Amino acid sequence: MREIGLIEDIVYLGVIPVVLLTILAVAAWLPGSLSKREIRLSARAGFLLGLVVFAVYALKRPLFPNAELSITRDGTPLFTFDWVALVVGVAAGAAMPLLLRATRGRSTVGLVTALLAAAAPCALLTQLYAPTWRVAITLGTLAAVFMALLVATLRPALIHKLI
Repeated sequence: MREIGLIEDIVYLGVIPVVLLTILAVAAWLPGSLSKREIRLSARAGFLLGLVVFAVYALKRPLFPNAELSITRDGTPLFTFDWVALVVGVAAGAAMPLLLRATRGRSTVGLVTALLAAAAPCALLTQLYAPTWRVAITLGTLAAVFMALLVATLRPALIHKLI
């Protein structure tokens, strides 16, 4: 059982934070990849808006009353299945490449950038400091990444146009 705990720790405190930081990095990269000046400005403003949303979320103290980075075990497995998180993650992962493609040449790309820039660090903070949400964040993140990669596998031309 100790090996399973180690694997959970690696996923919860290693894999998921890296994935979420990668999503934040994509949100930071996106504005610089756009060609039109006003659209690039919209994306930059969206990125900053996302960071402001994260700052407000991070300063909301009641969410993390005993903020302490740790995983506690009481003999029960930490991982339980959460259908809602799985469905939301699958929907988000399938929609994100399509949403980026649809908004890439428009000023609404700033809203998508804001969504990515806010969601990733908020999820990371919750993942690390709110153990009750850890399973939902993990499942949602993994499902979203799975669906985004599945879309990239099935429709590589769509992803190529984004890059």
